[in-house]
Amino acid sequence: MEKGNDLIKEFIEQINLEIKKKLDNGEIKKNFFITTKCNKNTGSEPHAKILGLISKIFIKKGFDVEIERALYNPKRFVPDLMITSGEERIAVVEYETTNSSDSRIHGKRPEHKTCDIQNFEDFIKIEKDPSNKPKYWIVITTLPKEKVDRPTWEEWKMSRKSEEFAEIICNPFEYYYLKYISRLNKIEGKIFQDTKLVFLNIDRGEVSQIWPK
Repeated sequence: MEKGNDLIKEFIEQINLEIKKKLDNGEIKKNFFITTKCNKNTGSEPHAKILGLISKIFIKKGFDVEIERALYNPKRFVPDLMITSGEERIAVVEYETTNSSDSRIHGKRPEHKTCDIQNFEDFIKIEKDPSNKPKYWIVITTLPKEKVDRPTWEEWKMSRKSEEFAEIICNPFEYYYLKYISRLNKIEGKIFQDTKLVFLNIDRGEVSQIWPK
């Protein structure tokens, strides 16, 4: 895996191979990608296993992986992974399972705590030392591009009986990414000069780049 423009492309190729292998041998279950209940009912097994695969890929390519290294923007927040090469920060990686790939990604504090997009935007704006800014900021969501079963899906603080929830379960990916991209398009372009923000999505086990195209 090169340390330049091909990093994301090569990562996607490798993570797809790893997920397929784990699905085939049963170490990863299909339910990880099509229900929100799986992560909550298995002690966060999907989150732990996918982060394990991500770490494995970067380590095999000679990078170091720092787990839950705190950053400040100015409030403290803790990304899942920091990928480094010596003192150089290569990437921040945030992995969101089905039950956290929701309004918390594009939401704002204080209502939401995770706030993936706001964490990125605030950190890049506040951090004045370019050497502290990673080359990439990778957010990986887990959203099916087809209808999901109502009893097995939930949205944070939303009733399953609501009309909006009915819209979500028809196509969770389409519903949320309209909101994510609308939020992303409001970010000033100059913020991306030092750090490239990338959104990837896992759709039933297949990873692809969604933003930027």
